[in-house]
Amino acid sequence: MVAQMNDSILAVIGSAKWTWFAIGYQTVFAYAVALMIYQLGSLFAGNGFSLATTFAILVAITFIYLLFRPARIRNRLNPSDI
Repeated sequence: MVAQMNDSILAVIGSAKWTWFAIGYQTVFAYAVALMIYQLGSLFAGNGFSLATTFAILVAITFIYLLFRPARIRNRLNPSDI
């Protein structure tokens, strides 16, 4: 399965280094989302508050910030440049 994913990403990206970076990024992102869902679900179910719950809350805050932060636009196209 990983070999097929590696081949398909490699065909699109064209670089083995960026292919492994993309696979690693997706794995870390999925782990962070799973940790956040599990820890916050445990907190609401009454299993208590732990260090992992704190980390899950920080991950949630980071995701919300990245979702709603303003975009940085470096090169704006002026109508007079057209």
